[in-house]
Amino acid sequence: MKIRYSFVILLSLVLLIGCSSAGADGKLKKIVFADAKWDSIQVHSYIAGKILEAGYGYETELMAGSTAATIQGLRQGDIHVYMEIWTKTYAMFTMKQLTLVI
Repeated sequence: MKIRYSFVILLSLVLLIGCSSAGADGKLKKIVFADAKWDSIQVHSYIAGKILEAGYGYETELMAGSTAATIQGLRQGDIHVYMEIWTKTYAMFTMKQLTLVI
């Protein structure tokens, strides 16, 4: 159940972030997937990328980096999809950011 819930959230984020990355015609040109170099995230990203390319005509790209770098890329809109993340890891990065703001 958690996997389905996480997938729905990620898909929603893709759609929301993708809207901000659209070209002049309002269409998303390329969907960028995070690649934190884990076997499981690479498999999920590859499968989702192939579905988007073959089924929907989108261009996709994998952007490699550490967990911290790829999360930052996701926040900045350079990366659109993060197929797998440990929630405790994301919470740790979020708490660090909030601490810096306060």
